[in-house]
Amino acid sequence: YDQHYDPVQQRVALRVLQPLHRALQRRLIRRLLQQVLPGMPTYEQIEAGVGLITAPNRSRSSTLPGGVWLVVQKPWLVVLS
Repeated sequence: YDQHYDPVQQRVALRVLQPLHRALQRRLIRRLLQQVLPGMPTYEQIEAGVGLITAPNRSRSSTLPGGVWLVVQKPWLVVLS
């Protein structure tokens, strides 16, 4: 995860997340959201992020607390605000 996470641009490589077991995907998405949300991410927010791992390019989550959302910009899952 750390090798494929870009903290400056707040993005993670989809090719790293895609082959992982769903539980590991959830853990990594939770870790990403913990770094950008004002509070702890909820189960629904984490699942929305996991759903984007296999989503088409330019797919996005609903707006998350703090005015951020996740967007698929292949080959990355990007946090935007």
